[in-house]
Amino acid sequence: MAYSTISALLASSALTGVELLEVSQLSTTVTISAGTISALASDNSFNDSGSGFVTAGFAAGDRVKVTGFTGNTANNIFVAEITALTAGKMTIGGTDGDVIVDDAAGETVTISKWITRRTTSQEIADLAKPYVDAQLAKIASRKVRVASTAAITLATGCENGDTIDGVTLATGDRVLLKNQAAGAENGIWVVAASGSPTRATDADSSDELVNVSVWVAEGTSNADTLWTCTTNAPITVGTTALTFSQFVAGGYSDENARDAIGAALVAGSNVTITVNDAGDQITIAASGGGGGGGGLVAIGSAVAAGGETSLSVSSIPSTYRNLIISISARGSAGAGIFTRFNGDSGANYDVLRQFGGASHGGDQNLSQTSINGFLMNMSASANIFAAGKIEVFSYAETDRHKAYVADAFHDAAGSFYTINAAGRWKSTSAINSVSILPSTGSFAAGSRLDVWALV
Repeated sequence: MAYSTISALLASSALTGVELLEVSQLSTTVTISAGTISALASDNSFNDSGSGFVTAGFAAGDRVKVTGFTGNTANNIFVAEITALTAGKMTIGGTDGDVIVDDAAGETVTISKWITRRTTSQEIADLAKPYVDAQLAKIASRKVRVASTAAITLATGCENGDTIDGVTLATGDRVLLKNQAAGAENGIWVVAASGSPTRATDADSSDELVNVSVWVAEGTSNADTLWTCTTNAPITVGTTALTFSQFVAGGYSDENARDAIGAALVAGSNVTITVNDAGDQITIAASGGGGGGGGLVAIGSAVAAGGETSLSVSSIPSTYRNLIISISARGSAGAGIFTRFNGDSGANYDVLRQFGGASHGGDQNLSQTSINGFLMNMSASANIFAAGKIEVFSYAETDRHKAYVADAFHDAAGSFYTINAAGRWKSTSAINSVSILPSTGSFAAGSRLDVWALV
């Protein structure tokens, strides 16, 4: 009995303990017709005048399956051990503890040799080892020294002494090419002393490439990463373009929105994630009929070294929805902080305030020269920086004034306040820069302005 996999082999077993496997099959069969079998004797024997049992290869110790009784249906099938066998007589049962048969003479009975094989745990380990070793060999062989980061010239770019991803190649090195302009050139290659590399023998057919995973050992960019061939069958090696997507890495990156196995990320709908290592930036964008929020993109920052009379972030693109302006500042005098857009110092800012804390109240200040009065007294106490946030809606639209809301904390010589403000910048211009400045004096070191965009 053959098994294609270990799981199929084990599924045939219902054994426990060290008897892990039972392999059974029927072999030689003898049919004893009417007139050749006497009534079952008291010693549980069948008489065979034709000596069919012996000539058919039965032997003492065999287990047999007996079927075909027409008289006693309760004993129509049973399995027993042959305890003795002579030229004309088979004795079954004995002390084996199996079913005792008591049937009339003259019946037609089929007796088949029943071969039972039970293996120990060591035997099944011996049976499984070649299969397991073969599967592990497939996994182990799918490793390479280095993977490409850009397309190379196949005939001259993968020779002994060439460099890929910061690694100097040696003859016999395995290389994953995944960036070739001709996708059919992608795959696992073996470096030659000179000239073109050769395809690895364990990755040169369709069944070896479909869903194959490749570990990369070294490289400036690709060390300790895993790549999976996502090209579906059928693959014609040398003709079909092969695509390899990153499976795991110290830090995952992809220009497309994908999860760690290369599939599109879905969380609700229309979600993308972009990671920019250089800027430590994560962008999450969401859109759709069901609403939902978006992600933040860092536009720019300005940090005071000390003594500056203004901080600015400029070159704000017009490709986003809202601006988030974060301010943390301390001044050289008990001054408030003014905020302006596009350098506009005209009387174009309306400010409405509600404040609470040491006292409560509210006011409106129309046609101001900046957003003022919501970050105040920023040097009243030691070690305290005033902090606030402004969100400007539809900042890039050119058909409306720019509405904003703001929240802040400030210290008035030991009396603390929270301020909620709202208002507008009375301009239809798209906002392309944000500036903050103290009403008097200058900024202390560490004061900063950060501008983010809401996607």
